[in-house]
Amino acid sequence: KPDPSSSSAPFRVLNIGNGKRVDLENYIEEIEKNLGKKAIKKYLPLQPGDVTNSLSNISKINKETGYKSTISYIEGIAKFIDWYKDYYGEKE
Repeated sequence: KPDPSSSSAPFRVLNIGNGKRVDLENYIEEIEKNLGKKAIKKYLPLQPGDVTNSLSNISKINKETGYKSTISYIEGIAKFIDWYKDYYGEKE
């Protein structure tokens, strides 16, 4: 089965991020803050493949395009939510 992340085809999947570790709880808190809503969380035992924090490996996109992040995940979440609301016409 082809792997889009290692394909030599012109279209590939590349990680985009800021290369800094983010705790999942902090990530969720920022989304809650920007949406003005509380997430309904149900804590379960960790399942295979679950992560407690996230770190984007941006070495490939940096090598291929020169990409370097200029914003924090906090600013990125705020900008994405603003874009989403504007694009989909969601009211405050």
